[in-house]
Amino acid sequence: MKKDKKDLYQIVTDKVVSALEKANNLVWRKTFKGYGLARNLATGHYYTGINFILLNFCTEYELPYYLTFKQVKELGGQVRKGAKSEMVIYFNVILKDKDQKKITKQEALDLKRNGQVVNINKFVKYYNVFNIADIEGIEHDITVSHFKDDNSIIENCADLIENIPDCPIIKHNDPNRAFYSITDDYINIPRIQLHKSSETYYSVLFHELIHSTGAVSRLNRETLNEIVYWGDEVYSEEELVAELGASFLAAMTGIDQESLFENSVAYLQSWLSKLKDDKQLIFRASAAAQKAVNYLVSE
Repeated sequence: MKKDKKDLYQIVTDKVVSALEKANNLVWRKTFKGYGLARNLATGHYYTGINFILLNFCTEYELPYYLTFKQVKELGGQVRKGAKSEMVIYFNVILKDKDQKKITKQEALDLKRNGQVVNINKFVKYYNVFNIADIEGIEHDITVSHFKDDNSIIENCADLIENIPDCPIIKHNDPNRAFYSITDDYINIPRIQLHKSSETYYSVLFHELIHSTGAVSRLNRETLNEIVYWGDEVYSEEELVAELGASFLAAMTGIDQESLFENSVAYLQSWLSKLKDDKQLIFRASAAAQKAVNYLVSE
């Protein structure tokens, strides 16, 4: 049992560490709707504790709904061949008396009241769950209910993006995060239907595109390439550059609605408060943002 416990803890730790290390290479913000938190499709139960981390942050499934193999069978479905399962961790306790005989919780309470010894053996175990993307034969309307059908492409924005020189690949793999990957030079953004509006989608995409201009192969911006950790001064300045640049692009393409402007102001204020004693910050960020915009729209 000790060996199983040690191995399981190590497996979980490695998964979390791997996700955190990956996050170190990302610059992102979230201003869009997702599918919510990971839960069991059959019971509606939201995963908590370590499972909250494992199923919300250590996987890349678009829909955060899971079922056990038994639940899949009970619902008349089947797991797709070759599908990978995810672990759900749970803790349990075995209670024993002084003679190492198993006892119930009530018996343990009675023994303790009488001053007798109760041996408590705690252990961790797991069971497997499968994401609904890997389950066949079960009907659900989740993919329909979370989309906004009236979100559509805005031609001015699409044309600008299409003409960007050396544009990073734009992916829609992770529905819960928007980010620019420095190491792999790509942008992930939730699909347009997951955003509050088409304008919001492009505003977020512009933000990440500004980040991408800082890559070594492009403008080699120090505030992107010298980030040590989330929230440090360099990160804060880079976020200001990205948000200002996104605001410039929104104005150029005619999507600078009042609600977007107010959101940008609030976002900029949140980062400015971290560097309020740096009087030159807004000037540096503005100049860098304009340089980034010029790079993106240059002919």
